[in-house]
Amino acid sequence: MGTRVEYELTPGVNWSSLRHLRKSPAHYHHTLTSVRRETDAMRLGTASHIACLQPGRLELDVVAWTRGPRRGREWDSFDPQQRVVVTGEQLSLAKSLGAAVRSHPVAASYLADGSAEVTVAWTDARTGAAMKGRIDFVSALPAIVDLKTTAKGIGARDFSRTVASSAVHCQLALYRRGAVAVLGLPEDTPCVLIAAESEAPFDVAVYRMSEDMLWRGEQEIDWLLDRLVECRRDDKWPGSAPTESILDLPDWYRGPNEIGVDPVTDPDWLTATTEVVT
Repeated sequence: MGTRVEYELTPGVNWSSLRHLRKSPAHYHHTLTSVRRETDAMRLGTASHIACLQPGRLELDVVAWTRGPRRGREWDSFDPQQRVVVTGEQLSLAKSLGAAVRSHPVAASYLADGSAEVTVAWTDARTGAAMKGRIDFVSALPAIVDLKTTAKGIGARDFSRTVASSAVHCQLALYRRGAVAVLGLPEDTPCVLIAAESEAPFDVAVYRMSEDMLWRGEQEIDWLLDRLVECRRDDKWPGSAPTESILDLPDWYRGPNEIGVDPVTDPDWLTATTEVVT
């Protein structure tokens, strides 16, 4: 369904950039004008996704560099042939993660038949904005499947916090819009998250996102697109705090009268009730 390079060259607003608008228009605009540098974590993430979703392509798309630091004559003469370069340890980790996901009976049922790395590009019907997305996996069941690796726990309580803090519900709501518009999938197509631990024993859980969760994502996507249209129209990209605000003490703070101490005779009360700001 097109290469990653082709996807990057496709015009349109994607979640990777739109999510920064949740912080401020300035943060969103910065992502469009800055060069993103590939990190070790990003390379490991790519290798892990391939191992889980396209295991047959792992040896074709990923190569391990095992000859020390990436510098010097050997590194300069090394030709990865457009493959993702990881360390030997990272490749081993990706393979273990892939094996764990593929051996999970529910995850395996979603990944048994379908397409990985599916690019969708469409026009938002409400705002007219050009949109795009790259879906981890479109299952033939059908379902829209997204893989998330985490070190914060895959239990429902911990993982729901990860989903909320990272706005994954918005991401999947956006993907479903694209899948409906481009692939002709039903509007109620299930959105499924495969949660996998990023370290041994690489435990795996599968969650179907509730329609209420996806509805909330839809509402936030609409709000973000409205804000983006406004910023584009006015060519103004304010930060997160463009106006003066009132600052008050946090709820956890307790003064001397509230904890029953005399600050003159007990000067250590401050170190016990305040946080240090550096």
